Amino acid sequence: VLVRLQHRITLPAALAWLWWLALGQAAEPVNLAKAEALARQYCITCHLFPEPNLLDKKTWTSQV
Repeated sequence: VLVRLQHRITLPAALAWLWWLALGQAAEPVNLAKAEALARQYCITCHLFPEPNLLDKKTWTSQV
């Protein structure tokens, strides 16, 4: 009975996660010029603008 309950919870959760992932793939591509302009606008309110090549991609996504 417990295994059956796990399947009733796990399957819908997995399907919801896949649906959410598919929605993210269908989103519009990022406009890099607009993204950079927004980053410059907000970052410089507190500090100098950090150039993107200052850090590697992993550090930007996990630490910043």
